[in-house]
Amino acid sequence: MGSTILLISLGAIAGANARYFVGIAAISALGSAFPFGTVVVNVVGSFIVGIVLTAIAGSPPHASEWRALVAVGFCGSFTTFSAFSFETLSMARQGQWFASLSYVAISLTACLGATLIGATIGRTVMQS
Repeated sequence: MGSTILLISLGAIAGANARYFVGIAAISALGSAFPFGTVVVNVVGSFIVGIVLTAIAGSPPHASEWRALVAVGFCGSFTTFSAFSFETLSMARQGQWFASLSYVAISLTACLGATLIGATIGRTVMQS
């Protein structure tokens, strides 16, 4: 149990820092008029989860350690549903209905698509 907590913690430290830097890079590249940083981290995190959880689905050696480190620790602190929810509500409260609904549609479509692509890659890796 102690090693699992350590793996989750190490993954979370890396994920939180990666989220910060990816968010800054997204704002720098795409601007701050739309929550691009949150979209990018959620799509990338969904892609990573798709790969990792599919690749370890057959319970290869150390599957629980990979799940703890990458899926729970890293992706758990890298992605952010709470920021997505707050940003969506903020846009709606400001009367930016199109932006708010676009954000929901883009986020759901892109994250589900990224998870599917990641899962496909993960399955391919396991079959190799």
